[in-house]
Amino acid sequence: MSKEITAQNLRKVNVLAGILHLAQMAAVLALSNDFALPITATYMSGPPGSTFAEPIVLFNTPVGLTVAIFLGLSALAHFIV
Repeated sequence: MSKEITAQNLRKVNVLAGILHLAQMAAVLALSNDFALPITATYMSGPPGSTFAEPIVLFNTPVGLTVAIFLGLSALAHFIV
């Protein structure tokens, strides 16, 4: 009733999925702007049980670039498998 799953068929599907992820990565890079979110840290300012100091910004993460890197890694994983 259903097609038998073979290594060749799985390889074709993985290559197709990798190509789609690469296309998505290119689209995200083309459409993204410079929007970034801050990564903050909060440290204790006294003994245990006391209040915390004001949060400090460690660095800003560009959202578009971060999403594009994730899609690129996903495409790479599809091509490796």
